[in-house]
Amino acid sequence: DDLAVELDAESEAEWDAELDAELETEWDAEFEAEFDADLEKEMDDYLDTVNRLWHENQGHTEYDAPDMDEVVVPEGVVEIGERAFLHCERIRKIILPESVMEIGEAAFFACTSLESVQLPEQIVKIEKNAFANCRNLREMKLPKGLKKLADHLFSGCEALEQVVIPEGVEEIGRNVFYQCSGLPELHLPDSLKKVGDGLFYAEAGFRNLVLPAGVVEIHEKNFENGKDIDWLEVAEGNPVYRSEKGMLLTADGKKLLYCP
Repeated sequence: DDLAVELDAESEAEWDAELDAELETEWDAEFEAEFDADLEKEMDDYLDTVNRLWHENQGHTEYDAPDMDEVVVPEGVVEIGERAFLHCERIRKIILPESVMEIGEAAFFACTSLESVQLPEQIVKIEKNAFANCRNLREMKLPKGLKKLADHLFSGCEALEQVVIPEGVEEIGRNVFYQCSGLPELHLPDSLKKVGDGLFYAEAGFRNLVLPAGVVEIHEKNFENGKDIDWLEVAEGNPVYRSEKGMLLTADGKKLLYCP
C-alpha cells in the first residue's frame, strides 16, 4: 500500500511538472520555432536536390570554360535545358537568342559571377530555381510572355536591385524573392491574380507592397508568418481584399488578415 501511494504521488508530481512546462511555453515561441524549422527544411531540401544534381553532372557544362566570362547562345536554340549552366561560376554575362522560348529548372543556379542575362520576349516559361543563388545578378527584365514566376526563381539573389515584372504575369510562386536583400521595391502588375507563399516574409529589401485589384488569392502562410512588410495597400476595385492604414482586410471589412 505504501508503495502504491508513493507511485501515485510520483505520477501526480510528474503530471503536474509536465502541465507546468506546457503552460510556461509561449505560443509565439512555438509558432516561430515551427515556422523557422519548416522554412529551413524547405530551403535545405531544394538546395540538397540541386547540389545532388550538380554532383551527378560533375560540375561540367558545355559553356564552363576557364576563360569565358560572356556567353552568347547560338541562334536556333529553343530551350535552355535543366541545369545547363549549373555552377558556372566564371560567367558574368549571358546573351540568349530570340529563338529561346523556355528555360529549364535550375538552368543558371549558383552562377555566382553572373550580373546580367538578356531574356528574349518570346520566352513563355521559366522553371523553378532558374536563377536561384546568382548572388551578383543585378537586374532582370522578365519577358512579356510569362504567366507565372516559378518557385524560388530568384531565391538568394542578394545583389538584385531591380526586377521588371510585365503585364500578363498572373501568379507569383513560392519564395520567389527569398533573401533578395538588395531589392528595394517590387512593383506588381495589374494582371496578377495569385500570390504564393513567402512574399510577406521574403527577407527581401522591399518593405511596402501595393496589391493590384485583380489579386483574388493570397497564400494563407503570408498572413501567419508575415513579418517583413511594413505597409500594405490594395488597389481600388479588388473584390476580395481591401486595405486600411497599412493593414489587409477582407473586402467587407469584417476580417483582419494581416497587420504589419
